[in-house]
Amino acid sequence: MLEPPTKDSQPNTKAWADFLAFNTGAADPEVERQLCLMVDSVARFVRGMKEKRRPHWLSLLGTSGAGKTYLAKRVYKWHSNSGLFDMGNFASGEEVIDARHWINWSEFAGLLQSNRGYGLMQDLIATPFCVIDEVGADRDPNGHVRDCLSRVLSARTGKWTLITSNRSLRSISETIDQRISSRMIRDGSVVVDVTMPDYFVRK
Repeated sequence: MLEPPTKDSQPNTKAWADFLAFNTGAADPEVERQLCLMVDSVARFVRGMKEKRRPHWLSLLGTSGAGKTYLAKRVYKWHSNSGLFDMGNFASGEEVIDARHWINWSEFAGLLQSNRGYGLMQDLIATPFCVIDEVGADRDPNGHVRDCLSRVLSARTGKWTLITSNRSLRSISETIDQRISSRMIRDGSVVVDVTMPDYFVRK
């Protein structure tokens, strides 16, 4: 993977879209604006890590098929190859879900519901960078997963964290936990909340 563009003081949307292999073109100008906003936010996130700035969170939220997980995977791939952080040793020994980089929250929720995955949860708290994908896609009848997510996010203040969800910030506040939505907007963190048709419908 090529090195990200870093010369300009402001993100060059086209250069970053090319770097991320992400199509920002759309027939609807509002959809195009939102796609460019996601690219620019990812650009600032990656540049912040590369230039060792003060860590912040980026939450890509909203309708399914917008490209949120795709962009998260591109950041994950770049980070995996960057050698920026010494990831250290982690206690869980799990290989199915790599808490040092990426957590599919809906899969992880299944482990938590069966009273497994607590070693992974500690790994997830400890790692300096992670992606938490698909927040809110789990079934959580007793609120246990919600409480675990709240604990993880509370402990990840000041660490690079990229979150994706098919829910809006308002939906997370109203149907999951207001504590979680509040933490997504604290301490210089960025929320991009999009509303658009699925990629294949747009295409």
